[in-house]
Amino acid sequence: MNNTMNEYMNKIYTPEDIFAVARNEAEIQDLSNNDVYKFYMLDFILAHPEYKDLEVEWEMTIRSKDVKTANVIPKEQLIEQLQAVKNIKWIPEDSLNYLASMTDKITWERLISDNTIDFLKDFSLPDFEVKDDGNWNYKMKFTWAWKNSIMWEIFGLKIINTLYLYNYVKKAELSNTEFDKIIKTALWRLFDDIETFKTDPRTLFSEFWTRRSMSTDYQRMVNLILEAELPGQYLWTSNVMMAKEMWHDRAIWA
Repeated sequence: MNNTMNEYMNKIYTPEDIFAVARNEAEIQDLSNNDVYKFYMLDFILAHPEYKDLEVEWEMTIRSKDVKTANVIPKEQLIEQLQAVKNIKWIPEDSLNYLASMTDKITWERLISDNTIDFLKDFSLPDFEVKDDGNWNYKMKFTWAWKNSIMWEIFGLKIINTLYLYNYVKKAELSNTEFDKIIKTALWRLFDDIETFKTDPRTLFSEFWTRRSMSTDYQRMVNLILEAELPGQYLWTSNVMMAKEMWHDRAIWA
């Protein structure tokens, strides 16, 4: 084992280490905990008056027939987590400064305009709806002007995915030892993949996992491991908050 592997494999992981909801905290506590492409899309929308106030309806429907979110996630917990995000009334100044500093590495042009930065200073999310679809699943719907509703996509997907995994573990009544074994297995696979990448230093990649990650805490842990183990190959993360935390000069977007 190298130092990074020792650091992460010698810990004992509990649900409280991985899931914010297990600590009675909100999964999303910062609106920059989002994919950078959403900010690029917002920049485009705000630059086009014909689009920015267009009413858009976003709806999340579960397509997998064997996944029953309403049978796993308490409805009140889902609503509580969504409401916690909606209650956030601004993006932190350091996140706005980070977005404003992002530039194209070829042209050195700024990637996010002043107009978008000013809009984000007072940004808040619109209302949401959570309904049962009659087949043991939830439907989440977000309807408002495109410039406001656009951010709900990532937050809605991230929250329901994290709550599903947390409550699935809870429903299975896993002991802390059993839970720790699951996390350690996932980490072993990650370190095994890292060794494969090291065999060809020409292989470059970045991380686009925000909406599908196990949780914010686990996504952050994976990014820190990748940065430590593959500094010349791991090109960074598309998550704006995490890229800012790790002092990368910009979030990656393809």
